[in-house]
Amino acid sequence: MKQKVYKCLEEQEMVQEGVPIFLHYALSYILFQQSNIYLVLLQFISDLSFLLYKKNRYNKLSRGGVMSFYSQIAEYYSHIFPLSQGQLSFILSRSPNSQEMKLLEVGCGIGELSMELGKHFGKVSGIDLDEVMIQKANLLSRKQNPNLAFYKLNMLNLDQQFKEHHFDRIVCFGNTLVHLLETQDILRFFEQCQKVLHENGRLMFQILNYDKILDMQIKQLPLIDNKTLRFERSYEFGTDPTLIQFHTKLWIKESMSSYSNVISLNPIRKNTIETLLSKARFQHYHFFGSYEQAQFQKDSELLLCEAV
Repeated sequence: MKQKVYKCLEEQEMVQEGVPIFLHYALSYILFQQSNIYLVLLQFISDLSFLLYKKNRYNKLSRGGVMSFYSQIAEYYSHIFPLSQGQLSFILSRSPNSQEMKLLEVGCGIGELSMELGKHFGKVSGIDLDEVMIQKANLLSRKQNPNLAFYKLNMLNLDQQFKEHHFDRIVCFGNTLVHLLETQDILRFFEQCQKVLHENGRLMFQILNYDKILDMQIKQLPLIDNKTLRFERSYEFGTDPTLIQFHTKLWIKESMSSYSNVISLNPIRKNTIETLLSKARFQHYHFFGSYEQAQFQKDSELLLCEAV
C-alpha cells in the first residue's frame, strides 16, 4: 500500500510540473489564431511561467541550485539524522579535560551535535556551507550555551574565519568529507585542519567504508523509515572510477510531499586517506570501524579516523 502512495506522489509531482508547459503551448496556439494586446500579455505570462518551471526543474536536479536539497530538508534534518550518542561518546572518550578545550564541528548541519558538545567543551564552533542549516542552528542555539557559535563557511577555508592553532579538536562526521570531489581538495582540508589545530590537537572524521562499497558494488543504503518520513538512498556507479552518483528521495508523510536529489561523491579509499594525512603532516592516525572503537576491518560499515 505504501508503494502505491509513493507512486501516486511521483505522478502528482509530474502533473503539477506539467501545468506550466500545458499553459505555454495552449496560449501559444490561441495567439497564433488571434492577435491582440490581451493575448500578447497572456503569452508573456505564459513564457514567464515556462521559464520559472525550467528554473525550478534545474534547481531540483542541481546541487548548486538557489535552494539546495539540504536547504529543502533542513526542517526534517533531525528526523533523518537524529543526534548520535555514539558520536558524542567517541568524542568525549578521546577528549580528557574537555571543559578547557575548543572544538570545531565541520558540516554541522542544524547543530544538534555541536549543541550537545557545548555542554562538555569550553568553546564550540560549527560550520556548514548551507545557509538555511546555519540559520536553523543559530535559532535552536539562541537560548543555550553562549560559548556556541555557528558560521556559514566552506570547509576548505578554515583559516579565513579562525586563527592558527585555535582548536584542540576538529570533528567532521556524517560522510561530509566525500563531498569534496577532488582528492587535492581533501588534502587541502587536512592541511587547513593542521593549520588551525593546536600542536597536539586531534582531527576526528568519519565516512562510509568505500573500500567495501566499491569492491562489493553496493548500490543500496539502508532505508530510513519512521513516522515522519521515508528516506531512500542509493549509489550509481559510472565510467569514472573517481566518482559515484548518490541518489536520494525524501517523502514527508504528513504533507505527502517529496524531494529528490542526485549529487556526485568522492568514494575515497583508506590507503588514499593515509597518504593524504601524511602529506598534511599528521604524524599519527588510527582507524576504527565503529563509534564503539572497534578495530577497522574490510567489512566495517564505517571508516572512523583520529589523526594527530
